[in-house]
Amino acid sequence: MLSAKVNLFFTKLTQDEVFWGSFVALFVKVLASGLAFLVNVLAARYLGINEFGLFSMALSVMAVGVVIGKFGMEQSIVKFIVKARHSDDGVNESQVISLSLLLTLAISSVVAVIIFFAADILADDVFGKTQLKKVLLFAAVTIIPMAILNIAAQIFRANKNMLLNTLFSGAVSAFITLILLFFIRPKTASEYYLLMCIAVCASMCLCLLSAKCMYKISFGYKKPSGLNLMSASYPIFIASFVTLLNQHFGLLLLGRVSSAAEVGLYAVAMKIITLFIMITATVCSVTGSSFAHAFYQKNIAKLPGLAKKSSFLSAALTLPLLLVVMCFPQALLAIFGQEFIAADFILVVLLLGLIFNIFLSPCGHLLMMTGNEKKHRSNVLVAGGVNIALLLLLTEKYDALGVATAFSFSVMLQNILAMYSVKKELGFWVYPKLPKLSK
Repeated sequence: MLSAKVNLFFTKLTQDEVFWGSFVALFVKVLASGLAFLVNVLAARYLGINEFGLFSMALSVMAVGVVIGKFGMEQSIVKFIVKARHSDDGVNESQVISLSLLLTLAISSVVAVIIFFAADILADDVFGKTQLKKVLLFAAVTIIPMAILNIAAQIFRANKNMLLNTLFSGAVSAFITLILLFFIRPKTASEYYLLMCIAVCASMCLCLLSAKCMYKISFGYKKPSGLNLMSASYPIFIASFVTLLNQHFGLLLLGRVSSAAEVGLYAVAMKIITLFIMITATVCSVTGSSFAHAFYQKNIAKLPGLAKKSSFLSAALTLPLLLVVMCFPQALLAIFGQEFIAADFILVVLLLGLIFNIFLSPCGHLLMMTGNEKKHRSNVLVAGGVNIALLLLLTEKYDALGVATAFSFSVMLQNILAMYSVKKELGFWVYPKLPKLSK
């Protein structure tokens, strides 16, 4: 009896779109995360705590530039590609993709130019670290290919090809960077950034070529009437930008008021946190397109089941590992080098806030894919405002630990707000739930 139920359970898992898609994507994401983790370990060991701190500050500036360059279109492109298939409004997939890429190129280029010419001001006046200037120049150049790569990878997501979506969302560029690191050992943050820029450019070219060949995309500018991509992306952009500030503003503020070494400690702890965020993001990237398909097919009754299975899978894949890391933080940090072990308590505080994200991560994607982008934006703005207030209050006195505390509290608040918004707008609670074992 028990064995029959177990067999039925695993049979349903292999036939389930969310679990099978998540498994394939997760397998590649684990590979990508492993490569990225190895790249970060090598970077920390090659550069040392001070240069790694400079690299992390430039990386945060670049991340802000990339989010502005994408302007929220990494979510909108999925919605509009799906919508083009299920409606007769004269808009085709190639038009959606071409417009998204052209807008991303234009916006990211403007942002890159501004950061490039403002590198002196950012390094000397904002961070008070002259040696950061050269690193910021390379960071500015990397913004354009990184933003385009982020948008192009979503073409595969919209077509439910999670394997290639996950590969081009990080694995390919990490693999190329790792190969370069075996041949070239960087001694400074700027040298490391040059290698990363080469890897991102190569990955972007491969991604665009693969998408064009597989889906017969005709790139070219011809804006279709009725395609309000910018207006649809704006609420998502605001939400993404504030979410990014939640993650990076603390590090940038820490760079202003503290030493590069303190920034290095916090940055290493965040690199580990990113592994958990990647797992939940992978599950949500599968269900995100499924949410959009169900919504535009008016199959609203399917949404609760998808969300609860997504929550269960996210918890099952991340919670055991999270508990292990919380119990043995110093063992993991020692991999980066003995000087990074001091970040153990910082890491534990960050992990505590991540528990809410593990269980409630589908909520934000549900809101964005069902026409409730503005509600999601409002939740993120509230959490972001609380985060900034706490950062200003805690950072100068408690350094990296204060930044970690502010980040964790804002993550908890944002996920709780998203959970209540899903209940209010869509009528159900999101919580982990096993698939039914009935035939």
